[in-house]
Amino acid sequence: KVQHQISRIFRTSQKISKFDVGSVQKSDDERESYAIWAVSLFLEKLGIIVGEKPVLFVLDTDRKEIYRSGDVIRSPSWKNQAYEAIVERSSDYPNFVVLDLHAVFLANWRDNGERFEYLYDSHWNEWGHRTVAEAIQASEFLSNRSPKP
Repeated sequence: KVQHQISRIFRTSQKISKFDVGSVQKSDDERESYAIWAVSLFLEKLGIIVGEKPVLFVLDTDRKEIYRSGDVIRSPSWKNQAYEAIVERSSDYPNFVVLDLHAVFLANWRDNGERFEYLYDSHWNEWGHRTVAEAIQASEFLSNRSPKP
């Protein structure tokens, strides 16, 4: 509801438009192209903002697909192509580290069969947060960051 909030803040009744990447009028190729462009622009601008500071991207996965099929690889959807673009393009920035949760959630799902989100909400539940926290600790991202004197 960001458009409503912006209109409220600026006290305008004018409707603020947005590009809806999920719109049914767009083909999957158009969605993928836009998503990859947006990822590239985001990484470029973030690189300018953070400079050399370390950045950890924690990439969620298509959990519904894991529950449904237990696939080892991501489905080729345009959304997953955007994830792949983050992984590929972040390598252009030496201080950007990507933690892709697909394999983590898949292995955990196979071992435990416990869902990672609330029943009526797609946000991570306690089990999801615990799984992610353990994955971050295992990645050694935090231990490789020594404070500068």
